[in-house]
Amino acid sequence: PHPVHPVEAIVVWWKTTACILWKPSWFGERMHMATARIALLAAASAKLVDAFSSVPKPTPTIGYVLLGANGDNVIRQNGVLHGLYEAWCGGIFGADTMEIYPISSRPEEELRELYADTLGQVQSKLDIVGDWECNADGGVCTPDAFINELKFNSVGAKKPDGSRKSALEQAQELAPNLEPYASINLFMSIPPSAYGEWAEATANEWDKPSGSRRSRRLQKAGGRLHLLLEKPFGTSKDDAHELHDAIAAAGIDSDHEHIVDHWLNFFMIKNLPAFRPSVEAALGVKLSSDYFSKIVITQYEKRGLEGRGGFFDGVGQVRDVIQSHLLQTLALLLITPANATVESISTAKSNVIGLLFDGMACSFGQYHGFLLEEGLSFHAEFADSTLARCDLTAMSNNMNGVEIVLQAGKMMGEFLYSIDMYQKGGPGVLTYDIGKEDLNLGDVKVRNWDLADGNKFTVPAPGFQGGQVVEMTPNVVSGHGAILNYSDPNEYFATPYAMMVQAILDEKYDLAFATWKTVKKCWALVEDGGANKNLDPAPDQVRVYGAPDTCGNHPPDVCYTGKTVQDVYEDDFECTAEHDMELEEVDLYQAKVTQSSFSGGSMREISPSRGGSPTCSALLRNEWVKEKEWIVPEPDTAAPA
Repeated sequence: PHPVHPVEAIVVWWKTTACILWKPSWFGERMHMATARIALLAAASAKLVDAFSSVPKPTPTIGYVLLGANGDNVIRQNGVLHGLYEAWCGGIFGADTMEIYPISSRPEEELRELYADTLGQVQSKLDIVGDWECNADGGVCTPDAFINELKFNSVGAKKPDGSRKSALEQAQELAPNLEPYASINLFMSIPPSAYGEWAEATANEWDKPSGSRRSRRLQKAGGRLHLLLEKPFGTSKDDAHELHDAIAAAGIDSDHEHIVDHWLNFFMIKNLPAFRPSVEAALGVKLSSDYFSKIVITQYEKRGLEGRGGFFDGVGQVRDVIQSHLLQTLALLLITPANATVESISTAKSNVIGLLFDGMACSFGQYHGFLLEEGLSFHAEFADSTLARCDLTAMSNNMNGVEIVLQAGKMMGEFLYSIDMYQKGGPGVLTYDIGKEDLNLGDVKVRNWDLADGNKFTVPAPGFQGGQVVEMTPNVVSGHGAILNYSDPNEYFATPYAMMVQAILDEKYDLAFATWKTVKKCWALVEDGGANKNLDPAPDQVRVYGAPDTCGNHPPDVCYTGKTVQDVYEDDFECTAEHDMELEEVDLYQAKVTQSSFSGGSMREISPSRGGSPTCSALLRNEWVKEKEWIVPEPDTAAPA
């Protein structure tokens, strides 16, 4: 009748079992005693079951709060939700390890429907991968099972009057639910401008020691709150510093400030340091200026923005891709493999970016038709580049003088994620294809470069199993072929966001996220000589191009039209009555018309007091302005532009 401790129950069960099994003669001699002993064994077993069933399940150690849980980056395939699902299916976490709290203004039923649609497509693709297997707790991998474990809530719901709750109000509302956790990870899939407000609110409400003795014991000295911050982390060097300063002012240490860059979790990219010794041995070289003269890192996309132009407005390729993805990839390529550890990797990458290069010079392009995208504003001082090539020169001892090119573009006629390394004094090219997850192409190959060693070697295996390896044997004939190749379509490669989840559970954040230490060096490099040099190039410095097939070129050789964006501004978007009709629905033209018709294009803001939109010709005659009573505020010198 008394509660029994599990250990006591085990002892009773063991003694009873031993009594029966170790005294078999008793069964033959005294059957009635055997019957009694069997009854005793059954009773002891029942007590054991009762004892364990009465012990509460352990509280998960990690609370994962997903802010902006209905955003595109969360819901899309290969996004945050997809990564969480794959990690859950892979057994990286379960309900007894990490619990997920989606924060959204949308109701639970709508979120469930959105999530089920995305994850249903994800599961269909997983089912046809030969090496994928379900390792989830309980052995069931279905979207419904995963979604049912999510901790839906009304924290993000609007107030009864329709207004939004502040970050502090939402943090206070969720705080009681987060009390038991030793670690809280806040994924901010929200505009970066809100990072500071949320950092302050959550630091105040969530990062204080929790009430449970267990969670206080498990909690790290630096606090239990980790911020997972989506890129872009700022729009410029100064803006990035302001974001970081706001987070630091909230009391969150930079060691708990993790900047998301999914490229760091591409299998071929994160393992660049691990591949290096095998590649060097196969070719009989070292990664130095003695053997290489040039390195080119490329990210090309086949298509254009296709309706997503508004998200790209004021961004450009250098800010969007080169400052983050490509510089981080370059750093991983060049660090010493011994420094690719959680303790050293951030400092090693920072040193590479900060010490290897002496400035950056870029050239730019914009594909024909980009300016017709919805949601674009008009900025006469600069143009959004959809193609950029940035040149650097390595300045370190072992890489001194090596030319480095980082290039990224849209509407290039093909997808290409690669690193090309050119042999010094020879015709050889060493290529890493680094887009296995997106392009199903992951290998290291050569052309015009004979092998020095064709023996087999071991390299990292794909999947969640840390430390697992596979054997590879180079397949190079007459200087052409693959040194290593992950081409088997049945091999399972987890999505980058799933690998981030594993890093969170393993507390190896710096292996999967960028750090402020490296990000600030990237911003300093791309802004060398001023922001308008590389981030916001002048319109007359941005050449207009068409896709390769528009002039018969082979991808990725685009077709330059002979015009610059400045020419397009002045000719194709000239303010005329004819263009009023042709470009009536084009946002950039309407923005240009409005701005250029007031104060010579220097107007800061125009606020209509009534509906309607002006035509170019009417504005020039000032008739529409008078008719619609537009208000043109005087510039406020005290307010930021």
